[in-house]
Amino acid sequence: MYNEIWRSPISRNDGFSLVEALVALSILAGVASVALMVVGSNGERGERATARLRATLAAEAILNRVGLDVALKLQDLGGRLADDSAWTLRIFPYVEPGLDGGGQAALLQVEVRVAPKRWPSEAVELKTLRLVGVPL
Repeated sequence: MYNEIWRSPISRNDGFSLVEALVALSILAGVASVALMVVGSNGERGERATARLRATLAAEAILNRVGLDVALKLQDLGGRLADDSAWTLRIFPYVEPGLDGGGQAALLQVEVRVAPKRWPSEAVELKTLRLVGVPL
C-alpha cells in the first residue's frame, strides 16, 4: 500500500508525439531560413555601402587633383581605378542659370563621376566650381 501512495499514475502524455516533433522541426527550419536570408541580404547591403564609400573617396581624391597635376582647362578625362571602377572628369564653362553669360567671373564647373565595377548603379558624382586664374 505504501508504494501505491507514492507512485505517480501512468500517463500517455509523458513525451512528444512524432507529429509534434515534426511540426516543431518545420517551424525551426522556417525561422532558420528567414534568418539566413536576412543575414545574407545585410551582407550584400554592406558590400554596396562599402563600394559607394570607396567610390566617394576616389571621387574626392580625383577632384582634389584638379589644379595640381590635372590642368584646370576645358577637358574630358576618364579611366579605371585599381579596383577596376570607372571614373570620368569633365571640366567645362559654368553659366549661371538665367544670365546670358556677360559680366560673369570666369568659372569652370568640375564634375567627377566614379562607378564601382560590381554595382554601376551606386555611382557617385561630385560637382564643384573653380575660378580660372586663381591659385589653389
